[in-house]
Parts: sequence; structure tokens; C-alpha cells
Amino acid sequence: MRLILHVSLTIVAGLLVTSQATSVFPLASNSTDACTDIYNHMLEYSIHNYSASLKVSGELAYKCARSFPFESKRAVAFVEEVRKYVNLQSTLEILESPPADYPMPATDILGGLDDIQIKASASHYSNHYDFDLDLQRLFASAFDGHLSFTLCSTSFAAFLSDASLVSISSNGIALPEVYVKDDAYLKYTDEKVPVSKVVAINGVDIEEYLPNLTKTASSQDWDSLYNQAFYSDSLSINTNGLPGYSPGLVGQPGFWWPGAYQILQFENGTIRKYETYVNFQKFPWKNTREVYESGCLQDSPSSSTTASATSSTVPSESSSAAISSTPSATSLPAPNFYPKPFNKHSANKILGIFPDSGILKDTAVLIVPTFKVEQGPDIEQFAQVARDLLNKAAERKKQNLIIDLSGNGGGTVEAGKNLFKMIFPDQEVYSANRFRTSELTDIMTQISLVDSAENAKFYDYEWRTKVTPDQKEHFESLEEWYGPYNVFGINSSASMAENLTLVASELPMSGFGDQKLDPSKPAFAPEDIIMITDGYCASTCTIFARLMKMNGVRSIAFGGRPRNGPMQALGGVKGSQVLEVKVFSNRDLTYYAEKMEMNSTLFTIVQKDLWKRLAPPKLDEFSYKVSAGSVNQFNAFSSENNQLPLQFVYEAAECRRFYTYDNYIYQNSTWSSAYDAMFNGGECVPGSTNAPGSLFDARASSG
Repeated sequence: MRLILHVSLTIVAGLLVTSQATSVFPLASNSTDACTDIYNHMLEYSIHNYSASLKVSGELAYKCARSFPFESKRAVAFVEEVRKYVNLQSTLEILESPPADYPMPATDILGGLDDIQIKASASHYSNHYDFDLDLQRLFASAFDGHLSFTLCSTSFAAFLSDASLVSISSNGIALPEVYVKDDAYLKYTDEKVPVSKVVAINGVDIEEYLPNLTKTASSQDWDSLYNQAFYSDSLSINTNGLPGYSPGLVGQPGFWWPGAYQILQFENGTIRKYETYVNFQKFPWKNTREVYESGCLQDSPSSSTTASATSSTVPSESSSAAISSTPSATSLPAPNFYPKPFNKHSANKILGIFPDSGILKDTAVLIVPTFKVEQGPDIEQFAQVARDLLNKAAERKKQNLIIDLSGNGGGTVEAGKNLFKMIFPDQEVYSANRFRTSELTDIMTQISLVDSAENAKFYDYEWRTKVTPDQKEHFESLEEWYGPYNVFGINSSASMAENLTLVASELPMSGFGDQKLDPSKPAFAPEDIIMITDGYCASTCTIFARLMKMNGVRSIAFGGRPRNGPMQALGGVKGSQVLEVKVFSNRDLTYYAEKMEMNSTLFTIVQKDLWKRLAPPKLDEFSYKVSAGSVNQFNAFSSENNQLPLQFVYEAAECRRFYTYDNYIYQNSTWSSAYDAMFNGGECVPGSTNAPGSLFDARASSG
């Protein structure tokens, strides 16, 4: 099973996420050690037997994190260990010199690691937190949700505030304005209450502050990033299957220090001050040294003792706090901002709705907040919900299908491909993927060859079971499959796909292997289907959405920066496969090492030395604790261009709308707005139609 993951939630072992806290303990200190102060506050707090978490001044937590000692030799070794994984990142060369129309700045990831390693060697850093933060800035510069490492000190405390903003247009077409969420409620429910928009934060104009804040997130599109500053019900469903607290990056800046306060200035001249804080459930460490050793060092005697900091960042598909991986014994209730569903996944991973009145009465709605499902009952239930909705829609003669992908950060690739195949059973599942070749991929490919194709079939560097992107042909030889081929300056493999007939022996894959095609014919024509996104759509979500687009399905994007013009529907990472450090560490590294040892006589001394030098460390072998990490292993390509990875291709939605207040409160109003614009002759934001990369790209039609 292939998992496509997005940006990781910053949670170290034992640092758990909640949204409830009481009793803010201020910066007041009786010691010179900020971590000791937190310990003493927790001790005092626990005497009163409160069950809620401890709410600590953000500045105190920040000082504690920045007091972690820096060890030069260990840090230099750690950078080298991280580099071994980063060498498998598929986009390194193109990130250094991206195409002219790529909106993000160029970045040199390997060069950046060199710089950090040099600074570490020279003891440039006064504390470990600043070292980790430099690494996080470097990873963020790729704007790639698959390139992510959860580092020990930046996972210690994720910062929060009670500021939650929304971006609201009066009618979905007029440029939106920024309001505090609760103020927006007053503005749109009681005209007598004077409400003012936010014009600045911490003295910086709001339209400068928000893009600067959100560039630390992982989307490759500025409008998608901008949306992540704001409150989102969809992201809370993505995270835990239930409506929750997802205030956006303003309220959840994560490990990026926003300052002791967020001072909001309003158009009417008033000012509101929000304190930054961190929630802790437990804090058993008496001083900085104990916190550092337990949280960061692999061989620490106190490493089994963990704290519980209840702080979080923007929720994501790969969060360790994400939805349960198996269907719950008791089904979670459907989110209350949706109409009653016709059917749904027990953990709300997919929901089917038949609106019974108004503009949507002849429409079926499929809500897909995530593709994160596991092998077995979980993915089977996911498929069954979609199948039942489509079959019932055909039976009821519904005229249109709306697929709501808001907040979808990806998940299991096969779940996305199978959903596409159920919607269009008569179309091929096209998937073109390449990995970046290197000395390490060379040796892993050679090791795979000593095993049978059957045993090695689900390992990525085994060529005999891979097929061409259209699933029709096998490769004639290792050389044809491996190359390397020069693809936009990157030494790459041939364009390939997983053999879905083999996949069907393990997972639902309609029409492949022994699985019957169900539904057997499309319930809707392409022109009768639309996809809704907030630009957050990433990884598996983009794979599914591109398959739909290839077959003529239109998309509408909501939100984005307050300016006219197009917006991408697929603003998240478009890589086709993630390499997850934990999985690669536990499964793949063990496989390759064992195969080389068992077949020692088949490998030269040079090959053995090469493996020893290049093989990345296992998770528990890093010089510092790493609770999670990933790189983008495979680039995805379109059927029209097999040279430029889709990560660097701008693909505008066919229409764009801004969120209205009703859209924030009632998700079905978003469906109605989308229906009106796409099926009923309604308006789109000026300049957002016939845009570059859309189905109706004016440039393509004029050529």
C-alpha cells in the first residue's frame, strides 16, 4: 500500500494535542531556568487536582525551548544523517532552478544543509532550538508537504493564541476582508453591532503579515497558503473526524514563534491583544537538562519519561493525531455543519449526501476530507460509501455530482485511484511517476534483483512488476526502467506506475484483478460533475483530482488572497509518493540489509561499502530523536508533459469564488455557491476563468 502524506503535525512522543486549558501561568520567575519555572507551575497546578491542561505563557515556553544546550559534534552528525534521506528527495535540482512561471522562490536544499553543517561545526548556534529552527526554515523553503522532519526541540511546544480569523466577501465576488471569527458572527447576525475589520497585526499591515506567516506552511501556491491563516471546519474534520478547533495559522502558529502577543489593530482604531501560550498536560522535568535529554537524546536514561504539551499546528493528513486508522466500533456522529448524510464512513473519512431542497435538490454530494485509510476494513468501508452513493444517485436519477475536497491533504494512493475508477469505470487510471536516481537507488535496485519479483513487488526499487503509466505494458529490461534519463536536469527513472492488478490482490481496486467493475457504468457525465477545493488539496488528493480533470471534470476553488484573478484548485504538494522515514526505517532498510547479508557472495566489497556509506539511519539511530520525517520520493507527470513535474505546473481552477459568511457557517451554502457558478450561469471572481492550466486555458485555445 502506498501512502501519500502531507505536512506533519509537530508532536514529539508524549506531546499530545488538546484544545482545552485553564489558568494561564505568566512569565513570573523565581529561577534562572525557564523549564524549572514550568515544572514548578505544573507542580503547584496539580495540587488542586485539575484535570484540564496547564496553560503556560508562550514566552516562558519559548525561553525554555531556547535554553536547550547545543552540542556541535552531535549536530554535525545529525545533519549528515538527515542528508541521507534528503538525497532521495525527487525535486532537488529543479528547486534550485525552477521554471520561470513557478511562483515560489528557488532554494538549494543540499547547499542549505551544507551551510547549517558548517555553522554547527563552528558552534555558531547558542542553543539547540535555533539549530532545529534553521533546519525547519530550510525544509519549508521547498514548499513541499512531503519534505518534513519533526525535530525534537521544535516539537517541544507549539504556540497558540485565541485569535481566530476569517476572510469574508459580501457576496463571493467582492474582494474579502479579514475579521475576527466571533466579530464576523456579530456582523452578519446583528446589523446594529458595530464591527470593524482587522487591518494590522503587531504593527504590520494585514496583507503583509498573513503571507509572511503562511509561507512557513507547505503548499506550493500563495492562495492555498493564504487560506491556511484562517479558521476551517474542513481541516478539523480532516484531523479527527469531528468538528473541532482549527483556527488557522494565526491561532496555531506551531513552533514558529509569533511573539509574546498578537496585537490586532482594527479599521476603527481599536486594538485587541492576544497572548501567546502553550498547553501542557504533564511536565515531569525539573530543569532544562532533563527536558533536553528526555526529548532529544536517544540514549537518555530519562527518555521514557515524556511530557504532554497540548499544542498543535495546522492539521494535516500525516498527523500522528489524525483520524483512527480503522473504522471505529461506534460510528462518530456526522459533523453538524453538514446536512444529514445518506451514508458515511464510521470515522467521517467520506460522506454521501442527497440535499433534499433548493438549488441542490437534484444533486448528489460526496464529501472527501481525507484519503487516509488503512488496509482492511477501513479502506473497504471508504470504497463502499462511495459505491453506494453513486449507485443510489443513478437509481434516483440525480443530475449532478459535487465532490467536496476541502481540507483534503491526501492519504492512500489506491483509495484515490479506486474512487476515480468508480466514478469513471470506463476510463483508464493514468499515473506517470519517476524517482531521482542516485548511487543509493543504484544499490537498492541491485539488492532487489537477488530476490524474486513476487517477494520484491511492493518495494519501490524493483522493476519487474512495474508497468507503463497506462497500465498496458511491462518494461523490457532493467536499463529501460532505470535509465537514468535526464528530465528537467534531474537524473530520473523511466515514467512508470504501480501494477494495479497486483495492488488489487491487497486493496479495493474496481475492475482490476479478480474485482468486478462496480459501478459498471458512470452515474454522471464529466460535464455534470464539479470538484470543490480550498486549495489545500495535496498528494493523493491531487492524484485523484488530476484523473478527474483529465476526463473533463471542472473544479472551483474558494478563498485565497484578496485580489481578482485565478486560483489553483490543487495548491498542495503534487508529488506522487512520499517516503516516510518511519516506514522506510522499519521495513525497507531492514529488507535491503537482510538481502545483502543473506546473499553476501553476490555483492562486491565496493557495493557493500557503498551501502554502508549511503544507507540512511533507522529512526532510533539518529543522533537526535526524530519522531517523524518524510521526503518526496516520486515526481508526478501529466500525460501531456513527461518532462516537467506537476509540482511545478500552475493549474488554475475553472472558476474561483471567495468565502461568504454563510459559507463559513454552513458547508451546504458553499455547495450552493459552487452549483450556481458552475451549472447555473452564476458569477466567478473576475479574471478567474479561462486561466493558465485550466481546462479552458485561453493560451491553449488560442494556440
